Parts: sequence; C-alpha cells; structure tokens
Amino acid sequence: MDYAINKLYIKKEKKTDKKQDKFQVITTQNTYLEENTEDQYQEGIYQIDLHQMPLVRAIEFVRTQINQLIEIKQKRKQSKIQLIIITGRGNHSVGQLPILKMTVLKLLKTHNITHALDPQTKEGQIIVTIKADTYMI
Repeated sequence: MDYAINKLYIKKEKKTDKKQDKFQVITTQNTYLEENTEDQYQEGIYQIDLHQMPLVRAIEFVRTQINQLIEIKQKRKQSKIQLIIITGRGNHSVGQLPILKMTVLKLLKTHNITHALDPQTKEGQIIVTIKADTYMI
C-alpha cells in the first residue's frame, strides 16, 4: 500500500454539451486516493476504502459520506445511489476479528440503511444502497 497518499477524493464527473462539472464529495486525512470510473458515476456508484483508518475516524467518515450522498441523491433526484465500503476482512486485526466491518454493519443496521456484504470479495466490502427512505445519520 502507498502510505504517501493522505487524502481521499471522490470525484463526480458529469459531462454536458456546455461544460464539465466536477464534484469533490469529501476530503479526509490518512486515507487513500480512490477514483471511480465515469460509468460508475452515471450509475450512481461510489467507493471508499477504510483500510488503515482508526475505528473512530472510519465510522465518522462513513457517517459523513452517507449523509453527503443522501444530499447528492436528493439534488439530482436519482432513485438510488450505491456506496461500496471497503473494510477488508480483518486479516490484519488482532485475533483476525473484522472489528471495523462489524462496527460499520452495526451502524448501518442501527440506522436501517439497506446494505449487503459483497460475496465476490469474500466479504471484504459492504454495498450500501441509499434510497428514498434513507435518512441522515
């Protein structure tokens, strides 16, 4: 992993005939650069990586990111937005317990946010679906 990158930018690009809009959704320290493809943006798919993030900071980051994506969804009147949260499987945690993943899942369940574990990554990612009935957390 590259520890030199200390900011996470999730950019939203929308091309129109007149101009190209760029949105910086969130910036935080001690995270990694994640860029989503244009196809993912058009489909309303975003991604964040919580690897190497302290637990408290990671939970606050997830909370902030979800709230900002709810605002984007409302402004753009999209039916839903998906957020892929990369937590890892906990292989490097003490006792190999996925504490970060379990805490994020508890946060999502507590706030009744639709989510599922991604079976393709051996449960190292959580797919969150922000729909019309998703409220700020």
